[in-house]
Amino acid sequence: MADTPNDKGTLAETPNESFVHGRDAHFGSSSDTDVEVDNVDEERGKDHIQKRLTLTFQDVTVRVTAPDEALGETLWSRVDPRQLAGLFKGARPMRTILHEVSGQVNPGEMLLVLGRPGSGCTSLLRVLSNHREAFQEVTGHTKYGNMDHNQAKKYRQQIVFNTEDDIHFPTLTVNQTMKFALRNKVPRERPDHVEKKHHFVQDMRNHILDSLGIGHTQKTLVGNEFIRGVSGGERKRVSLAEVMASQSPLQFWDQPTRGLDSKTALEFVETLRRDADRNGKSVVLTTYQAGNGIFDAFDKVLVLAEGRVI
Repeated sequence: MADTPNDKGTLAETPNESFVHGRDAHFGSSSDTDVEVDNVDEERGKDHIQKRLTLTFQDVTVRVTAPDEALGETLWSRVDPRQLAGLFKGARPMRTILHEVSGQVNPGEMLLVLGRPGSGCTSLLRVLSNHREAFQEVTGHTKYGNMDHNQAKKYRQQIVFNTEDDIHFPTLTVNQTMKFALRNKVPRERPDHVEKKHHFVQDMRNHILDSLGIGHTQKTLVGNEFIRGVSGGERKRVSLAEVMASQSPLQFWDQPTRGLDSKTALEFVETLRRDADRNGKSVVLTTYQAGNGIFDAFDKVLVLAEGRVI
């Protein structure tokens, strides 16, 4: 990239007077929240439609039931007469876990969210990726292009969220896993040399797996704690490969470098950087800590502590 660490500046203040650090020195105008569709013919052979989404969030505040009240429901809890006492109590105590967080991620930009465990990074990612079911109250504004969070529910395939947990079909090979993911996202318009669907799937599979350094695992079972398969680090990279195969314009990654060595982690982030630059992806990634190489790959950085931007 052309920018160096010394080029990083401070963005204009967000509505809650918190700061996001990055290479750009402004937030986009209201027109930036429109869905963008580009026709790209360079290195494509013919027009190729690219979907782009701008993520804008303002004063996002999240409240949950206090820990001593957040108990799982059981059969006994349903029939226990002592629960009737709750009818005569006031509202359950609530706790605010995110306080007025604001920011914007334009197409082609990458936002790094840094914070120690319990700082609210994963909660922020869940809200921004439109997975709000676990929270009792979410206030503030979140826009996906020109859609609010309710309208965006109709287009979940355009907003992908990769969790920390590696959940796969353990009896499938890496090759079968990738083929399944890619066949569900084959674009109508494809480069001339991969006009046929199976050629596109094969080409993308090889490109993604090779970029993550796991091309040699195609014939190996994914496995899990009970079925022998790829190693833990390789299984993590299979999760990353599946999200990359989705080709979604807005991607959220929760601790994706956990379990990866420093070299592989940097290579993965650089792969995201190239994808964002070439295809206009909007990327949000959380991590507990980031080395200089990883930090420099991002346009903007947001630091959380106890649910607040610092």
